[in-house]
Amino acid sequence: MRIIIITILAVLTASCATSQGFDRGRLEQQLATDKVEITDEEISRILKLKPQIKFPIRLGVYFKASPYSWSELEWNLDTVDDSWVLELKKAGIISDVVLVSPLTVAKNDLKNIRMGAARHGADVVLVVDSAYDIDRYNSVSAFLYLTIIGGYFAPGTHADALVLIKGAMWDVRNEYLYLTASAEGEAKKIGPAFLLENSESIRLAQEGAIANFEKELVKRMNNLKGR
Repeated sequence: MRIIIITILAVLTASCATSQGFDRGRLEQQLATDKVEITDEEISRILKLKPQIKFPIRLGVYFKASPYSWSELEWNLDTVDDSWVLELKKAGIISDVVLVSPLTVAKNDLKNIRMGAARHGADVVLVVDSAYDIDRYNSVSAFLYLTIIGGYFAPGTHADALVLIKGAMWDVRNEYLYLTASAEGEAKKIGPAFLLENSESIRLAQEGAIANFEKELVKRMNNLKGR
């Protein structure tokens, strides 16, 4: 009887839950640039850097491993629409795109990433990082969960997802920064608590974020060639 009462109270409490929104501050912190020691000498060195590329370029793409990233957030060129690649090739901006294997990158800092990109013969490397957040809450329909079987049929649970993607493109030879790009995607799913998976919302939000990121990247790279 005690277990039954505790279960009922837990369900009632959960049924009254409302959306908490996304913690964008936490996501931005997760995607923050690596901390480096800043000195006047380092600033002077960066100011002296000059672009080295000649179009078309061989583009390397590296997905930065993060303790906060979800394993399925990697941007796999073999499974997503590659129309953006064809568009950039047609414009004479890139000659090829290659994924920089993490096996060639000893540490997740820029110098080691550039080394890995060099091993792949890339002229520039686009370092991509991503993070996500889930806002899961119940609606009034969640009261039907008291019947237990309602947890399989009553659409009383919301699973909203937000995915952020950020990227920066660096010269492999001298660490010159060519461009940065960022995008986000959101998705909302409603269903029974026992059947609704957070992963489905994340996947849909990821698809939107990737599509938006590709558009932003194409625009930035076209501007880069024009400049």
